[in-house]
Amino acid sequence: MSAEHPFADGSFIDAAADDHVFSDSHPSSLSPKFSFDKIPRWTRELHLTAETRDLIEHMCKTSPVRKPTGNGNVTGYYASNIMYARIPWSSRSAELGFLWRAHHPAAGTRLILSEPIYLRITTELNGGKDNHSYNYPPDYFWMTDRWAGFVECKWEHEIKRIIHPENPKGKPGMFVMKDGRWSCPPGEAAAKALGLGFVVFVMKQSEVQLSNNLEVLADYHDEPKGNYLSDVAQRIKKIVDDSPGIQIREIQDRLQDDEIDTLFFLLARRELYVDFARQPLAPNYTTPVYRDAVVASAATRLSELPIDRNLLTSEFDVRTGTAFLLRGEPAKIMGVVDDVVTIEHGDTHEEMMLEQLERLVASNEAKLVEGPAKSMRERGLAEYYAAREQWPRMLRREELIRPFLNARTQYQRKQLPPKTRTIYRYLTNYHTAEEKYGPGLGMLGLRDKQRLGNPQRQLDPAVIAIMDDVIDNYWAKTPGRNKEVSWGEVRRRCKKHRLNLQSPSRTAFYAQLRRNSAEKEDEYIKSRYGEKVAYAMRAAVWEDDWDDLSIDGEHAWAVSHIDHTQVDCETPLAADGLHLGRPWFTVMVSPRYRRILAVTLSYEPPSYRSCMQVIRECVQRHNRLPRVIVTDGGKEFRSDYFGALLLRFGITQKLRPARKPRFGAVLERLNLTITSKLFHNLAGNTLAMKDPRSVSASHNPRRLAIYSLPTLADLVREFCYNYLDTQAHHLNGVTPRDAFKADMRLGGPRSHKIVLYNEDFILLTLPTTKRRYATASPRQGFVINRIPYWCREAKERENRGHKFSVKYDPEDFSKAWVLIDGKWRLCYSREFRYRFKGLSEKEIRIATTELLGAAQTLKEKRRAINATTLADFFAKNCDRSDVKLARTRAAENKAARAETRVGNARRIPKPALEHRQEHGAPLRDLGTQITASRRSLPKWTGFGGIS
Repeated sequence: MSAEHPFADGSFIDAAADDHVFSDSHPSSLSPKFSFDKIPRWTRELHLTAETRDLIEHMCKTSPVRKPTGNGNVTGYYASNIMYARIPWSSRSAELGFLWRAHHPAAGTRLILSEPIYLRITTELNGGKDNHSYNYPPDYFWMTDRWAGFVECKWEHEIKRIIHPENPKGKPGMFVMKDGRWSCPPGEAAAKALGLGFVVFVMKQSEVQLSNNLEVLADYHDEPKGNYLSDVAQRIKKIVDDSPGIQIREIQDRLQDDEIDTLFFLLARRELYVDFARQPLAPNYTTPVYRDAVVASAATRLSELPIDRNLLTSEFDVRTGTAFLLRGEPAKIMGVVDDVVTIEHGDTHEEMMLEQLERLVASNEAKLVEGPAKSMRERGLAEYYAAREQWPRMLRREELIRPFLNARTQYQRKQLPPKTRTIYRYLTNYHTAEEKYGPGLGMLGLRDKQRLGNPQRQLDPAVIAIMDDVIDNYWAKTPGRNKEVSWGEVRRRCKKHRLNLQSPSRTAFYAQLRRNSAEKEDEYIKSRYGEKVAYAMRAAVWEDDWDDLSIDGEHAWAVSHIDHTQVDCETPLAADGLHLGRPWFTVMVSPRYRRILAVTLSYEPPSYRSCMQVIRECVQRHNRLPRVIVTDGGKEFRSDYFGALLLRFGITQKLRPARKPRFGAVLERLNLTITSKLFHNLAGNTLAMKDPRSVSASHNPRRLAIYSLPTLADLVREFCYNYLDTQAHHLNGVTPRDAFKADMRLGGPRSHKIVLYNEDFILLTLPTTKRRYATASPRQGFVINRIPYWCREAKERENRGHKFSVKYDPEDFSKAWVLIDGKWRLCYSREFRYRFKGLSEKEIRIATTELLGAAQTLKEKRRAINATTLADFFAKNCDRSDVKLARTRAAENKAARAETRVGNARRIPKPALEHRQEHGAPLRDLGTQITASRRSLPKWTGFGGIS
């Protein structure tokens, strides 16, 4: 096996800088598609032993040794176009970041498996005196065209925490720094015994920008030969040659909309040079573009020369490496490109225009490190930034005296309340500091004064220990005990102490309780009130304070959320008097621009069919699907059918952690907006049912309901697609629709990712059975969900006894599809081709459950349920309320989805009409009911209110 380290160059993604990597003489993707038959050839090329080859084949055949858990973080599945499978990951930053890079064409990935086996790891404890052995599952097994071994994915700060000597749960010898890279000696020893390698993929803070840029170009990496126009590519290269360092936006201004994709293909194929590790592409696309790395390096050298400016003195040269103080803290210029200065300030990199730096120098907020402070103002600025911890208290005090500082006239001063001694003291200190340090620094007089006296506590340490123990184990562990009872427990323990300790006063105990609560507030709230209350009271985490990885995506179709919510509005009774309940609406939202991409309504609770319908709606409206779909952990999102659909379109799924709704804050807020602005303004809304005992019979929402499901679906679509989509944002004044369209141009139209809404796509959205296969029988055909289906191919001799992949329509059990000779064949139920038409899966499930429950013997339970048995059941139980409810709901759902408009009239689907006539509802009454419901609709004025 080649001894070359896969990360030898610091980041294997840098290999993409070679022009020959993406030349026309190479295949469109350097990563060959996985095939089990290729493993022997791959192992021979890497000079692996036969035992190692057998181990790799065993890992390919077995499932992961454990399911990845996020421990409260986001988890998900990556749709691998190499393995034709979904690869699980449990870390959005480390593991998903590795999968992004491993699937880059330059990585040469041939095989990648998630946690395939356990490695026997041995680490040293107590300075090498003891050894500790345990089973350790590496994150991935990775095989490339140069290397094969195991990969462990970690953040650099996580590695430092693990090996920290003061960490009681740490492992000091687990990771070591060797030749500038992190390694795992115990893992390397265990993998070497198997003839494989072991590396640590370290996600550093400096590589976050690279990950975000890879996400922007991911669609172009997947299909390097997409909408690539050779003549346009030559024109773009000439533009860059004539104007080195030209911005992406400036190039786009010279191109047509259908030519912008070619620009991003050139960037993805590295035929144009952009510093992906340091320069962000999105959202402004002002990144300078060069012909190659040599031209970029020369341009950077020119930008490092000092710039002569009027406001910049000769002592302050704006060049790379200049160290200075920025607001009293050390800073350093890392680079100068045109008029943009990159500054290293603490642990962050900040970009600012040169004019902004000039203003900072003029105001003495930016000054050279050399020499001591030359004025009281500089000293005041240093003291102001040194008192950072006191800023909140200083601002509160400044707010108290601000009205007195702003009062300029005698009349204004008379309108103010009388000054207290505290206000007098604050004003005096403020004016004194302003005279001493200069205008604008009067807040230095509002700092806390140094306290005099004995700072040591007078309480006995044993009493403090008793108070801490009572607070931690008595007050915090029992929700019902209050502070008074806890103080009594402290007094009781002090009296029973062998030294007969003096009990603390109530004030002292309450002060100790406040002191401990400030340090362990989250822990106390969680133990007393539960995790949900503690989560609601925690401070919000902003995206910039996390890890700088993009959460809402870097372009319009990067990320979408899907969720279900029950409608806060009742629907009228059906024609036969059944109450169908409140429907559910499923919504797909783009969080980047708060735009609703698709929404559907159905009586059925959340299921895989709801997911299918909203994805169909999205493709039907936009002919697009997002690259990442974020969902909760519901079983409908974990189904094999849903996962297969995402895999087919290369969609990565992210699962929000349970009981943490802030991970879907944008979606939850939009659901609240729809509910409060639309449903709560409709007749029949359930807002009053929050207090059902106060609702009169005349105001019961069920009596006031007038909107049927088809009508309600029209209102929701109109509200989401035409009202919310055109409401300008209160900060930037841009509507979600306009912002989305602008991003589609800046981030590339990505026309090669268009999804056509045709029969092939609809077939992809159909589910399969739990077994996924059915056996061909010349007598019964194909038995799917215990129902026989028939087609001509079933009786052919070469198909008899063979298993074939199957799919069925959950809304019409009279049809099914079987994959024969690479083509889906339509099959029909022999005995129920007409009886099953219009019936839903839920009706069949009700019938099957009743039949199995009525069976008395084991022989009857093992009996196959055929179509005739189900027909007898429906004939005997067609008048039962639960069966009628299921049938009516199914008919209403189909009516909402299949209705079409012809002028001002609505054409009702035939199955719904047949069902209504079957149960005694004449066609005339049905049409009258729909017309009456439409006439009773309120007249909307922009959906802002009802006129």
